[in-house]
Amino acid sequence: MQMVRWPIGRGIGRHLSGEATSPVPGREATELGYPITISFYGLRREAISSVSAFLFRKWPGEWEEVPVFFSHDPELIRKRAVLTRQPDTVWLIAKRPLAAETMYTVFYECVVRLPGKAARKV
Repeated sequence: MQMVRWPIGRGIGRHLSGEATSPVPGREATELGYPITISFYGLRREAISSVSAFLFRKWPGEWEEVPVFFSHDPELIRKRAVLTRQPDTVWLIAKRPLAAETMYTVFYECVVRLPGKAARKV
């Protein structure tokens, strides 16, 4: 298994772009923030469980939670088969475009079950 975080660094886009259709039913891509993902290449959807995801921004000088949609939200799963498109990826998308010149941090937590090994929290 290879774990890849994306994006990292500076100069990240402010809103979702380049998607053929929005991953959030009823919302246009330009209404949403830029997606932040973590991929567990080589794993099946069933190997990733107990997922939580949080986005915070520093505003002004204090950290505050940013409302997000995320791939493993049961409500999104019911509305659309979001997990079938990228079964080895966990993503979150801010409910509004990201603010310019603002520091953000993301927190993901999930349980990963590797073939032939005990489950571990990552």
